[in-house]
Amino acid sequence: MADGQTIDIQLPIIPASIPRDTLRDICRTLGLDPGDVLELKLGVNELTVTLYLSDHDGHKIRYGDGPAITVATIPIG
Repeated sequence: MADGQTIDIQLPIIPASIPRDTLRDICRTLGLDPGDVLELKLGVNELTVTLYLSDHDGHKIRYGDGPAITVATIPIG
């Protein structure tokens, strides 16, 4: 390819946003309470979920200046 030559590419349609109900459905499909999920990251081979830690009564555990969290990785097979 010669320097300075332009390349035309076509990207798939990317939504401007995901409806909150869709996010809740995704969490429930994974068996997660949407209120316990801080972040979801979808990769080609895995889904990484950052979760708030809760005690047996469902109260979020505090750690330092904020809530305690943990990260779980779910393989995509």
